[in-house]
Amino acid sequence: MDSIINKLSEIETAAGAVIEHTENQKNVLEQKMQQMKAQFDHDLEQSTNKAIEKIQEDLKAELNKIVEEQKEHGTSAVDTLNKDYEKNHATYADSILQRIIEE
Repeated sequence: MDSIINKLSEIETAAGAVIEHTENQKNVLEQKMQQMKAQFDHDLEQSTNKAIEKIQEDLKAELNKIVEEQKEHGTSAVDTLNKDYEKNHATYADSILQRIIEE
């Protein structure tokens, strides 16, 4: 009978050691998971910020291109109007004067 009790005691002690080891491993794994999660969150935030910066740079470059095109178009239109005025300003003045006189 004593040998059975001793064996059961040994089994209980071994089971306790296994449970304690398992708890320790669980804690180690939980800490590892927290570290991995924190690293993943950090990496994700950095890559997201880089992507946002890239998109902002692309949009800014596109906007600058559009602004330059509009400036060129506006300058071209003004130049055309100035040339037309220089060429035809006497005709325009005569036409305006005729309208004023006729009224």
